[in-house]
Amino acid sequence: MAVCRPPLSCYQCPPMGQTKLSRYVGTLLFASAITCMIGFWWARTSGSETWLFWANGAKWTLIALGVCAGYMAAVGLYHTALAALGLDGQPGIFSSGGRSGPFSGPPPGYSERPAESPEKSAGKLDS
Repeated sequence: MAVCRPPLSCYQCPPMGQTKLSRYVGTLLFASAITCMIGFWWARTSGSETWLFWANGAKWTLIALGVCAGYMAAVGLYHTALAALGLDGQPGIFSSGGRSGPFSGPPPGYSERPAESPEKSAGKLDS
């Protein structure tokens, strides 16, 4: 019995968003931070002398997380500046082109009809 399936191209989406590398790096840093914190807690409560090893691991993991957060903030500011100046392909705050975002006014080609008088609208309710 033959099974009808769509072509493979339907399942292949263009890559967008977060890459595998950044997901793996984030997972590694998260796991490293949790492991170092648990190791530090265990070493300090059990009297082990390895607490300095765990403290250094936690310190450098948190520094790496801070560097990643700073990079993400810089990319966010960069893209905000591009959008504000209209350099991302859309109209910016200083351009005179048409806008399409929220609170930008009616869409192009929109003609506003005059409102009906209250007497006419009340007559519609009576009939």
